[in-house]
Amino acid sequence: MKKLTKATEKYFKTPFGRIAEKTEALVEATQAQREGCLLISVGDSCAEVFLTNGVKPDILVYDEFCQRQPITSEVRRAIATLDTPITCVKNPPGHITDELEEEIENAIKKKKGKIFIEGEEDLAVLPAAIFAPLGSLIAYGQPNEGMVLVEVTPELKKKAKEIYSKLSSKK
Repeated sequence: MKKLTKATEKYFKTPFGRIAEKTEALVEATQAQREGCLLISVGDSCAEVFLTNGVKPDILVYDEFCQRQPITSEVRRAIATLDTPITCVKNPPGHITDELEEEIENAIKKKKGKIFIEGEEDLAVLPAAIFAPLGSLIAYGQPNEGMVLVEVTPELKKKAKEIYSKLSSKK
């Protein structure tokens, strides 16, 4: 298990990719999927944007909270439209549990998955970046700014592994 520390918080203040407005995110996600790339959505708001606009992420990681507030019934209904078996994992805030890592890796291997987090999904972008194939598109929310779109490249994988290695190990 890995844990975010005061010293490692700085790595999550700056987006891993670029912030896109809704229309741009939908176009880019649709194009990525047409090209056979994996679309990984981390967070309830991103999931709602995609699913209410006909874009179905291959992998969805969510926790039924948005900026520490319970999601609305509309968001819950949108997420329910993704007809993929749900896996539930426990992941405390500021952590990446072994269980979360394993489920993300399994979903990526299967090229589909819906992972419900009991706790918080905010750091799930790291294992997603580490395990996703090159060319995959990861979308996640940047609070009060919008949706971050990041293509999985060798540079992103290297950065994700470096940050991951700096998180505190916790048994």
